[in-house]
Amino acid sequence: MKKLPSAVAEMPTIESLVIRNIPEFEELPDNLNKSGISSITVLNTSLKEFPKHFENIKHLNTLSIINSKLTEIPASLQKLENLFAVNLDGNEITSFPAELAKSWQKLVSLSMRNTKLQSLPAEIFSMKKVSTFDFRNNPDLSSLPETRGEGVALAGFLLDGCGFTSIPAIAATEGIRMLSLADNKITSVSNNELSTTLQCLILDGNPLSAAPVINPNLRSLYVAKNHIQEVKADAFTKCKMFSTLGLEGNNELQSIDNNAFYTTTDYKLEESTNTSIARPIYMVC
Repeated sequence: MKKLPSAVAEMPTIESLVIRNIPEFEELPDNLNKSGISSITVLNTSLKEFPKHFENIKHLNTLSIINSKLTEIPASLQKLENLFAVNLDGNEITSFPAELAKSWQKLVSLSMRNTKLQSLPAEIFSMKKVSTFDFRNNPDLSSLPETRGEGVALAGFLLDGCGFTSIPAIAATEGIRMLSLADNKITSVSNNELSTTLQCLILDGNPLSAAPVINPNLRSLYVAKNHIQEVKADAFTKCKMFSTLGLEGNNELQSIDNNAFYTTTDYKLEESTNTSIARPIYMVC
């Protein structure tokens, strides 16, 4: 089947449309705007573009077009102001229209993994309800806008497998709690590049030669498969809530200083009743 029959849009009770694993499928009908559909999922197809009048589907709130052949997101989709979840993973999209960032203010989830994204508009972080942006595995994406809107829920970035050579400046803004930059090209990290609210930092698979200096609120650090040679004294002594350190795959690592972590001399795991202070519970190297 290459095209969905237009009669589907005229079915009065249909609310969800799912098209999966049809490689030859290429076309949605132009009259979907006449339907009461609220959710559309198109997975593993050859769909190349949105049909006419798609932006006029009044009740659409969930849109997933995954592993297909889309090359662009039309700016006209700004009319879909009721969307709260959009997934466009695995397409050939190179950009994200600024108009969508301005109008999709009800959006809670945005995922664009494995695409050909090269840049993002300055307005992208003005979406008030999206807390974590997922742009993993976009090798041509090497920078982010440096500012965010007021009153936004932004708290994290998933940027694994992109082209970053340094920590994006927006990662230093207050409220960021999670930053994942695994499999990029980052060679160094300084404390002023990271938000003081950061709790989880993932830097697996980068060419780091030294463990990064970390802010006191950090709880988890993953730096597997880097080129770290040592963990020096006082590296994590300010991190009283530190609980997870992943160092596996650092074949050049020869020493971890005994004074690298925050500790108390009278602390005993089996006897302690003080649950306000966390301790490293997982460490692999």
